[in-house]
Amino acid sequence: MGSVAYLVSFDKSGRSLSGWHYSKLRELGAERIQKSVLKVRDIDQAKQTMRLLKESGVQEIRVFKVIDVTGYVGT
Repeated sequence: MGSVAYLVSFDKSGRSLSGWHYSKLRELGAERIQKSVLKVRDIDQAKQTMRLLKESGVQEIRVFKVIDVTGYVGT
């Protein structure tokens, strides 16, 4: 059907994080979906992302396991 992914949602707006922060998140493989939502491919990547966000002052972080069905055509 689709591939498993994880969405990391956090309480700080994207404006509060600098380009440096987003550069580090990209290095971890995080894909920015919205200002405060990142998509990662596995739980280890989600944990690394959470750690970096906490070190950057983010207080509330939630992780959701999702099925990415982007581009999926089926019945």
